[in-house]
Amino acid sequence: EASIADITEDHAKMRPLVRKFKQTLADADGNWSQQYRKVFEEFVQVMAAATSNEQALDMAQAGIDTLQDELIYRLDLHTIVPVKDIFVLTNSFVKLETVDYVGTKPLQGFSLDESHPFPFKFINPCPPTDANPEELAAKQLQEDPSVEADIQEGQHVLHGHDACAQVDAFFRYGFMENSASVLAKSTFMTPDLTSLTSNKVFVLLGVTSELGPAKSLLQIEGCTVLGICRGDSGDAASAKRMQELIDFVTFHAPDNTTLKCVKGGADLLTQGPQIIQWILDNTKESQEIVVCPLATTSVGEEALRVAVAMDCIVQRISRQRRKTIVCQYISPASIMVLPPAASTMAEQRLASRPTIEKWASSYTRWCESSVVSVNNDYCIINGIVTALGPEYSMAKLLQQWRCMLTYYRDHRIVATPFAPPTKTASTIPAVAAALEGIHYFEPLIALPTASASTLMAAVMLSQIQFMNRPLPDMDENPFTIFWDGAVHGGVWTCPYTLESISTINWVLGKAWYAPSSSTNNSSTNDDDGENGGGATMTTTTTTTMTATIPEKARVPKVEATNDENGDNATAKGQPPKDKMERAIEILEAGSEYGKPMPDCVKERLEFL
Repeated sequence: EASIADITEDHAKMRPLVRKFKQTLADADGNWSQQYRKVFEEFVQVMAAATSNEQALDMAQAGIDTLQDELIYRLDLHTIVPVKDIFVLTNSFVKLETVDYVGTKPLQGFSLDESHPFPFKFINPCPPTDANPEELAAKQLQEDPSVEADIQEGQHVLHGHDACAQVDAFFRYGFMENSASVLAKSTFMTPDLTSLTSNKVFVLLGVTSELGPAKSLLQIEGCTVLGICRGDSGDAASAKRMQELIDFVTFHAPDNTTLKCVKGGADLLTQGPQIIQWILDNTKESQEIVVCPLATTSVGEEALRVAVAMDCIVQRISRQRRKTIVCQYISPASIMVLPPAASTMAEQRLASRPTIEKWASSYTRWCESSVVSVNNDYCIINGIVTALGPEYSMAKLLQQWRCMLTYYRDHRIVATPFAPPTKTASTIPAVAAALEGIHYFEPLIALPTASASTLMAAVMLSQIQFMNRPLPDMDENPFTIFWDGAVHGGVWTCPYTLESISTINWVLGKAWYAPSSSTNNSSTNDDDGENGGGATMTTTTTTTMTATIPEKARVPKVEATNDENGDNATAKGQPPKDKMERAIEILEAGSEYGKPMPDCVKERLEFL
């Protein structure tokens, strides 16, 4: 309501939408839990129809100001002030102490190794099913000792060309956009990852987030990560997750990689001003600060309060340091303003679906069409799932508002890729079952946590590079900044809304695609709230999830034979390749333009 209070209404376009929204908002009074999906949808329709970029940004600014006014900070029993005022007084509080955790692994240096000269690790969501796990782990460990930590967690690692092949398969299936594929492959094919993190400090608000990039960053030589989490100041589960991350740094990070944390932990809600000052004290003016708000909580009011607190921190840091980069994972469980091509693909998929689903959409609330609003420039898809609650939806809209203002008005680099539905270790049982059956509706896929984390880290590392960011176009709607690097999990082009197929997915996940792993019903209170980013929810029940990736989304199998030396696998009928040919093939595969390498460059490489 505050967002549209002062906008200038265009009589032909904006006024009818604003009146419709106000009426829907009034009708929702008393039945908010059932009507909020419609309220959010119509509000985003108003923003998308804004006659100018500035008008949409004014709406975002008014909404943020109101939220920051609503969150009250209690100084003592007699003094309360709006949070936006108290966050300015960062020097008025006792400073937080810092603890440094440094890796112990010796530096590997840069080398063109035959097996995988590109060091970034993508956790394979489709590990080979016909191989003996112990033999596969032994082979990977022999090829690359640095994968020891991943092997201990039962994960299969992909490098370079192999990782690119899986990302290409995901793109062809409709799981992610081409821009995300290019960005991820750019990271996978980078031989020296330090070039991506040079002169950068990564600030992770919710460093133990399962979807966050902490572990990927901490395996890069020379990388510095500032981690905020409750740690010892939270519950036992928070302290355990933090200790696991510290152990990871100690035993698996290079000896010039550092994780800086607040001694004893810090709470985003109660220690926001101190956290801001701590970040400023541990960074330099000349450094680029990459701020990643990752912390979320389970459903309820606290989810929105944490989001507002993180927004105040991001706002203060970005305005205090001109070299701030904001990285925010966008949830597909929200109202999405998308390019018209998404609507076209959804309609094509809808035409190929079984007739019984079309019947169900006519007589029930199941299988509701995902494209509810289309104009010449955008289509609007309602991805909200009622079980997440209105506070979750408001928190995600707040994050989008902050990214818009940071990019267009503060003129900072912003990385805002969509993150896919993710199978976290602490997903609500009902949602866990629905995620197991979600792949029945092509092209939806819910990735395992480790795979989603490494994939999003690869996209983010490329997206924050200055040369990969276009200059802001003040004539376009601000929602367009979320199109770049989208790993939406198939939600963009799915013919049905997530809400309308959630029950069907639950039945399929329970009865047909039930995971083979066991469910641990022990209490793991997740008050720390750091399992955030994509469409995930946390609760007190822990469920071990399995990967269910359709065959069409996997890399096609190629029958291979060994060469005369028995060490280079080549496709049947093809002559064996030497190391130089293999290196050139890998470099050409990573080319953004898909062009062959010039002969003069090949000759120079051979000479070297």
